[in-house]
Amino acid sequence: MRFLSKLFAGSPADDPLDALLADAVRAPELREAFYRRLLAATLMVPGEQRDGELLLRPYDLYGKRSILLFTSRAPASSLRDHPPLVELPARVLLEVSLGFDSVILNYGNRNEKEFTPPEIRGILDGSIFSSGADAGAFGGIMVGQPREYPVRLMNELRSALPSRPDVLRAYIAQVSTEGVTEEPKIVMAFETGMSDDDFELFRGRVGLLAGSVGAEGVHFVRLAADGLGEYLRTETKPFYDADEL
Repeated sequence: MRFLSKLFAGSPADDPLDALLADAVRAPELREAFYRRLLAATLMVPGEQRDGELLLRPYDLYGKRSILLFTSRAPASSLRDHPPLVELPARVLLEVSLGFDSVILNYGNRNEKEFTPPEIRGILDGSIFSSGADAGAFGGIMVGQPREYPVRLMNELRSALPSRPDVLRAYIAQVSTEGVTEEPKIVMAFETGMSDDDFELFRGRVGLLAGSVGAEGVHFVRLAADGLGEYLRTETKPFYDADEL
């Protein structure tokens, strides 16, 4: 269980904006409170101030030129290159970020959130708070780790997967999508060389196993070269790894 303790290091009280973000994912009625606190916050961004000019450092992520914002130094430690950080009001950073493809808050952490340009404009001009706005539409995609893990299912898979040499690794994440106010989805992604037909059979069997241990809501996918796959490979540790057996 080493990787669970690593992922949950630190106390939510140390970073109240990050804690509110986590709550807002699960409770749509808290999303306006998150946006309002965000606007009043000070954030950190990779970059530097030189001769009175702000020089931001963008990252190429998920096929987009992205600006990364962090609620504190703790989530910023997820960046392996450890860039210099500038601390500025969130409103200033959101205004500057409109020139980029994407803005991601707390990238690589369990409460990562991507903001869309319309969402940022709505935050800045206040329209996202208007009575006609859909307060439940939490723009962008959030990928992170579940607050509650399906521990029994994970343990069953750790026991069963060694009999499947075609499964190299298994990862877990929580995903919320733009405009969806239902509960976030827990996703398990399997790194495998199976054919599509074989993977569908495998997925069906894993689904039956999940049902037998009370984890019916978990979704099962093949690990792919997409945003979710990049997050899982680079920012998390698999809960099953055939190389460690």
